[in-house]
Amino acid sequence: MTLYRLSRAARAGIFAFAIAIAFTQGTRAQTSAWDTGVPKDSFKEDQTPKDQKNPKKPQKPTRRLAPTTCDDCQKIVDQLQAALDDWYALELADANATISKSVKGEQTDVSQTEARAQKEDALAGLGQKERLPPKGKNKADVKKDIKKLSDALQECLKKCAETPTPTPTPTPTPGEGPKDAGKGKPALDFPTLPKLPDGPCWKDDAEKKKFYDDLNAAEQKLLALRKKFNPKAGGIVDDDASAAINKEINKLNDLKEAAEKKKDAKDCRQGMVPRQPTGGAYVCFSGNGMSVAIIGTGETIGHVADVRIDNLSDQPINCSIPPMVLESGSGKNQDYVVPHGQDVALRPHESKTVPMDGVCVNRHKPPVSKGIGGDLVMNDPAGNVPHDSHSHLKRGDSDKLLRLCTAKYDAVDKLQKDGAFKDLPYRDKEKQKDICVQWSTWSDPRIAEIEGGNPATKDDLKKVVYKQVEEQGPVTSDKKKKIDQGIDTIFDKIELTNEKAKDLEKPEGEAVEETPPVGEPQYVGQTGFGHTQAKQPTPTPTPKPKGGGKTKTKPTPTPTPTPKPGGGDKTQEKPKDTYKNPPDKLKPPKVKYPQKKEIDCGTISIDMGTKGDLIFDFAPNGKCPCKQFGWIQHFRTGDDEENPVWHYDNEAQPSVTHAGSGQGAISHPDKPKQPTQPPADTKPDEWDENPWYGGTTDKDKAENGFAKHPTSQTKVSDKPTHPNTTYRMQLVCVETGEVLFTWAWGPFEEGNEKPDSVGGGEIEPPPKKK
Repeated sequence: MTLYRLSRAARAGIFAFAIAIAFTQGTRAQTSAWDTGVPKDSFKEDQTPKDQKNPKKPQKPTRRLAPTTCDDCQKIVDQLQAALDDWYALELADANATISKSVKGEQTDVSQTEARAQKEDALAGLGQKERLPPKGKNKADVKKDIKKLSDALQECLKKCAETPTPTPTPTPTPGEGPKDAGKGKPALDFPTLPKLPDGPCWKDDAEKKKFYDDLNAAEQKLLALRKKFNPKAGGIVDDDASAAINKEINKLNDLKEAAEKKKDAKDCRQGMVPRQPTGGAYVCFSGNGMSVAIIGTGETIGHVADVRIDNLSDQPINCSIPPMVLESGSGKNQDYVVPHGQDVALRPHESKTVPMDGVCVNRHKPPVSKGIGGDLVMNDPAGNVPHDSHSHLKRGDSDKLLRLCTAKYDAVDKLQKDGAFKDLPYRDKEKQKDICVQWSTWSDPRIAEIEGGNPATKDDLKKVVYKQVEEQGPVTSDKKKKIDQGIDTIFDKIELTNEKAKDLEKPEGEAVEETPPVGEPQYVGQTGFGHTQAKQPTPTPTPKPKGGGKTKTKPTPTPTPTPKPGGGDKTQEKPKDTYKNPPDKLKPPKVKYPQKKEIDCGTISIDMGTKGDLIFDFAPNGKCPCKQFGWIQHFRTGDDEENPVWHYDNEAQPSVTHAGSGQGAISHPDKPKQPTQPPADTKPDEWDENPWYGGTTDKDKAENGFAKHPTSQTKVSDKPTHPNTTYRMQLVCVETGEVLFTWAWGPFEEGNEKPDSVGGGEIEPPPKKK
C-alpha cells in the first residue's frame, strides 16, 4: 500500500493501553530493571554523526561514558565502558526476546511498548551499534563488574582532583606567538585557530571555505610541532611540551567536530519572524541566532513531540509560540493539534528540550515515530508564522481544527471538575482526560472530513479494547459483561464530551486565546524541514483534505453496526498459531527494474512507478486450471533473523496499538499454500486471517475499508515508508491457495529508499507437501 498501509507502523498510545488495563487485573508496575547504577553525570549524551551520503537519514541518540583528563582514571573509564557494553547487549537481547514473544501473542513480563523503549535505551548505550550478548556472562555477573568499576572510577576522580598539579610550562594561548618551553628548550609557537561563525548555518560557501582553509593550515603546523617533540621520531624529549601540543590538537578536533554540524546555506531557513500585534516579542522559529527542532515521540495524545531550542547568540532571547496545528510535512504521518500557546525565555547559548502536549486528529495514519525529526511543520491559523510550503491544510481548515480540539480540552476539564467522570472504569484523572479528548476528536465527523476517513464509532472502541484484553488470556462471560458495561460508560462520556465541546466552541474567525502555562516557561518551535508531497485533485465538488488523506464522499458516514446479542460469543479464545517460521537470512542483491517473468499461468511484470513505488502486475493467459489470482504481501520488522515474525500486509485484525486502524494476521511466507478462503462459518467482513494485500489506488474502495476487508487483485503497488522492514510479495491461486511466485525485497533500513536501491529478487516457491 502506498497511502493506506498503516498497521506495521502502529505505536501503543497512552489512551489505548489505559482502556485495556482498566478491565484486567494483575497489572505490572514498571521498574528500572536495567538501570546501570552509574551516575548520570558520568555519561555524554550525543547523536550519531550525520550521514553525508544520505543527509535525510535521521540522527539517533547515543549515551557513552565521558572521557576524563586524568590518565589513570581514563583506563578505568575504558574498562567500565566495556562492562557497560556487555550490559547493554544483554538488555538489547532481552528486549528483542520480549518483542518477539509479544507479537506472537505469548505472555510477557512487560508490555511491547516498554520492551521497545528498553531496546531504544540499549541501542543508545551501545552508540547505535548492535552487538551480541557476551558469552558466559549473565546480568548479575555484569552488574557486579559495573558496580566495582564505577566505584573505582569515582574514587580515582576524587584522588585526581585532590592531587596538586605540578606547575607545567604555561600553555600558550592561540595566537599569542612563541612561548618559552623551559630552559634549554625551544619555544612553542602555536598557530591561531580560526573562530567558528555563530549560528547553525554557513553564511555562504566562501565563509565555509575560508574557515576550513585556516583550520587545515593550523592542523599542519600542530602536526609538525608534535613530530618535533616526538621521541620515537628522533625529536626532543619534553613531556610538558607534548602534553601542551596534544591539548591544542584536541581543541582543533573539537572545533572540527563543531564545524561539521553546521549546515550549508542552501539547506537553511532564515529568520525569527516578528510577532503581531506585539512588536517586542518574536515567534520562535529556526534562523540566524536560533535553532529549533521538532521531534516525534510515537504518541497520539499528550506528549506528542519533543522540542529543542538552541540560543546560538550572545544575547538572551524572548519569544513565544501560538496555539497551532503540527502537520506531517510528508503527509504520511499524523497531524496534531496543540491547543495552548507557550512562552520562551532563553539565556545566551542556552538550550532546552521540552515536551509539547496535543492530540492526534487522524487515526488512519501512524504517529511520527519516536526520535524522528524533519517531518512535523507548524501551521499557525492566526498567521503569525509564515505558511510552510509542506503544509497540506487550508488556512480555514487549520483554524477549524484548532477551535474544535481546544473546545474538547476545555470540555473535558470542566466535566472532570464537575464530577462527570467519576463512574469511568479507572481512577487516573490524566488517563480519563486522554481517553475523552482523543476519542471525542476521532469521533467528530467535522474533524474526520478535514483529515480524511470515517469518524470513530463505539464498535471501533470495542475492537480496540477486546484486542488488548484477549492478548492477556481467555475472556469469560462474566468478564465480557463487565467489559461491555465499561465500554458503554466510556463511550457515553465521549459523547458527553462532544456535546459539551459544542457549547464551548469559539465562532469561526475568532482567535483562540493563548494560555501560557503557569510556572517555568516551556520552549517550542519548528524545524523548517520536511518532505513535499504532491497534492491530488479532488473528484467531488466538496473540498477534500490533501496530502495523503482519504477523501470523503458522504457528509455523514454510516457507523459500523454494533453486533447484536445472541450472535454467539465472539470473544472465545482462538487456537494459538504454534507454527515456527524458519530463519530469514536472505538478503537479495540490488536489482534493476522493470522485471518480467513468464509462468505457466501468465506473465508477471514488476516495475517502479513515478513516485518510487513498486508495481506488481499479473496478466493471466487462460492456460492453467487456476482461473482467479491475487497478490499477498508478507512483511516483518526488526533484526531477529533467527526468529522472524511475519504479518499479512493489511488491516484485517483490529489493533490496540493504533486505534481505528488494524494489523494483518501472523503469516508464514514459506508455506506452499496460503489461506485464501474464509472458514465456512465466517463472513468475509469478520475474517481476521484475511491474507490479501490491503493497498488500493481506488479511493472509493479505500474509504469503504478495503484495507480491513481486502479482496484478491492482480495489480498492486507499494511504497514502503517505515524503517527496518522486509517484504515478500506472492502471487497466489485464489481457488487452491497455491503460491505460484514469490518476490523478496528489502530490507528497507530507513524506510524511504527507492526499491532499486535495496535488494530484490525471485525466490523459489515453497515446496508442495507430498
